[in-house]
Amino acid sequence: MAATIVGKYRRVSTENYEEFLKELGVNWIMRKAANLTVPILEVTENNGLWKICTGSGDPPSCSVELEFVLGDEFQETTADGREVTSIINLTGTTMIQTQMSNSGGRNSTVIREFLGDTVTVTLGVDGWPRSCVQVFERIQ
Repeated sequence: MAATIVGKYRRVSTENYEEFLKELGVNWIMRKAANLTVPILEVTENNGLWKICTGSGDPPSCSVELEFVLGDEFQETTADGREVTSIINLTGTTMIQTQMSNSGGRNSTVIREFLGDTVTVTLGVDGWPRSCVQVFERIQ
């Protein structure tokens, strides 16, 4: 299963990303900066330890890095600065991440669907009736 997920992917499209960031309370300048970058998503796995690195540039630098064991809770500081307790589960080739606020803020979800050479990332926030959808294509 890991072999079909592990790889490096570049974002090729996004829908409702700025609205998603606004819903999380990200300020205008950070939202505009986030929309100017074309992120690279790299997924690795070594003996059950997974790593998801998201960054930009050439070569990409990792600005957000998650290291986790599937099904185990871990502490995370999100890219927008929220402190959350996360858990990631894998069903088939879909990773479902739940981010529970540690400070009474809003909870969020990240669903990463790996299908062939494409990853569809769906981002949601509790109480927000929409979602953000980003599509990444394999580059390695």
